[in-house]
Amino acid sequence: MSNKHVYIMVGVPGSGKSYWTKNNKPDAVVCSADSYFVGADGVYRFNPNDLHRAHGSCQSKFKEALANEAVTDIVVDNTNLRLRDIKVYVDLARSADALVTFVRFEGMTAKLASRNVHGVPEEVISKMLVSYRDLNIPTEWGSVIVVKTTGWKVKGGK
Repeated sequence: MSNKHVYIMVGVPGSGKSYWTKNNKPDAVVCSADSYFVGADGVYRFNPNDLHRAHGSCQSKFKEALANEAVTDIVVDNTNLRLRDIKVYVDLARSADALVTFVRFEGMTAKLASRNVHGVPEEVISKMLVSYRDLNIPTEWGSVIVVKTTGWKVKGGK
């Protein structure tokens, strides 16, 4: 086993994924498709036409972090609501002999999540919550930490 630990966030927008990362893994390399949409001025400008490129950029950063011997903790800070999206990171982590932990954010409602910083509409989040609830991560992929979210407060899961 290498010294690498990969944390894969699983939750809808506004559930506390980035907040948890900042408070629990402040020194980790954070790989996020969202970072692709942040301009040099620090402003987030989402463009759905660039989503594929954003995830490609996130995966490239993840590969670089796995290859960097100085990096120990890596966080994948995306919604990760589909197994096919998660599997890419699991397979790469396994090839680097890294430990994988999923951090699942539970207790979120569409109404609370609709206050997310990216302005994802409540009806979109409602659909995402269905995907989240239907997601069954295979136990052999890694361990799971469950974080209870209530509004803007994130409890537990350290």
